[in-house]
Amino acid sequence: MWFLDDLSKVVKIRDYGEMSSLLNLNIRKVNKHSISMDQELEIDNLLREHKMMDCNGHYTPLNVDIFEIVKCGGKGAERCDEALYRRTIGNLLYTG
Repeated sequence: MWFLDDLSKVVKIRDYGEMSSLLNLNIRKVNKHSISMDQELEIDNLLREHKMMDCNGHYTPLNVDIFEIVKCGGKGAERCDEALYRRTIGNLLYTG
């Protein structure tokens, strides 16, 4: 591992072996020359937090009419918690 050898000359490091996650990213070695990264755990936590585990996925971009339905006070919408809505959208932007 030439990289670790060179890095250890500059800073003190410890080798804990192969990494499985970093900053809520799941990291998996596919073969000698490639890795796979996903945010499945983070997305599951987000869905669980907002009680959306049973929701159906949808490809993006969504039809713009959908925003009229989910917007606070929009047609067919119940009263919504604006802070919760903003936090949810922020979490979705972070995972994107």
